[in-house]
Amino acid sequence: MAVQDVAPNSPAATDGLQAHTDYVIGTMHRHLETQADFSRLMEEHQGVPVQLLVYNRHWDTCREVTIVPDKNWGGQGSLGCDVGYG
Repeated sequence: MAVQDVAPNSPAATDGLQAHTDYVIGTMHRHLETQADFSRLMEEHQGVPVQLLVYNRHWDTCREVTIVPDKNWGGQGSLGCDVGYG
C-alpha cells in the first residue's frame, strides 16, 4: 500500500510514515495483499502498537515502523494518512 498524504500530528506522522515514498508491505507475520487486509489490521490493533514493514523507494530500504492506530487522534481515519494500492 502506497502511503499518500500524511496529516500533521497524526499517528502516521508521529510514527514516521513518509508520504509519497513509503509503501506498507505488511507485518512480520502477515503480508497485506489488499486494502481490505490493511483496514482489517488497523481495526484489530486500535490503541495497540503494531509493527509494520515499510519499504521506502527514496532510500531503497525496508524498515519496521511501530504505529498505534487511533480513531480518536483528532482527524480522519485511524492513522491520519491516505493509502492507495498499486
